[in-house]
Amino acid sequence: MVSCVKFTDEKGEFLARFLDKGKKEDRGLIEDAFSKIGNKYGKESHAYKSVINGISLSNLTGSQTFFSIELGFTLPEDMRVASLEDWGKIFSEPRNKTFMHGFCSSIPEIILRSGEEYFKKDIMIARDLGKKLALENYEFSPERPLLMHGINLEESQNGSNAYGVSFKIDGADIKNDERFAAKRDEIGIGKVTKKLITDFYGLSGLEIIGARYVNSKVKDLAKSDPRGRIVLIERIR
Repeated sequence: MVSCVKFTDEKGEFLARFLDKGKKEDRGLIEDAFSKIGNKYGKESHAYKSVINGISLSNLTGSQTFFSIELGFTLPEDMRVASLEDWGKIFSEPRNKTFMHGFCSSIPEIILRSGEEYFKKDIMIARDLGKKLALENYEFSPERPLLMHGINLEESQNGSNAYGVSFKIDGADIKNDERFAAKRDEIGIGKVTKKLITDFYGLSGLEIIGARYVNSKVKDLAKSDPRGRIVLIERIR
């Protein structure tokens, strides 16, 4: 199993790696994240349980949209959860072509194609997000969906929200990205092209599946895949 790789860009050299249960520092990162998330929502809250769902403190395994987002706000300044842009740089280096083989990793970004959603658990959080974006005059459609990076979470005041959290768009980088348009089956990231799993409407998370696929049809944003691994980016020099 390849658990870490290097890549370079105009800003320097970076290491992309799985969390390692044998590293005290990594366990500390996740314990700290659990603590800060618990303080934010309350450890008995529905929101807290949704955000940490499927993340193993003992094995440091699991990966899902909400936790990937929250973790990014708790990490030291020299670390981040791998973004879509990072994955493009990782896979653009030929030596990294087998990284993630047999695993998947949630990306701390989301896609919105419409404010209406067909997946029951996501209906209320999608509607709420669509309303917030409409108030800020964002336009989006299945052919021109919005990609949102740096988006945060907050406790939902809607009792019908299945997760207890909603998206907070203040400070997020939000832009239309036609790479995720309906019916597309490939996507260019960095210097490479990957197979794309996309959707026709609604809200979805993003994940890397193995070394071949970008999945932009992630539903149930609190669900962690058994193969899920969090991938961190650290600057080497």
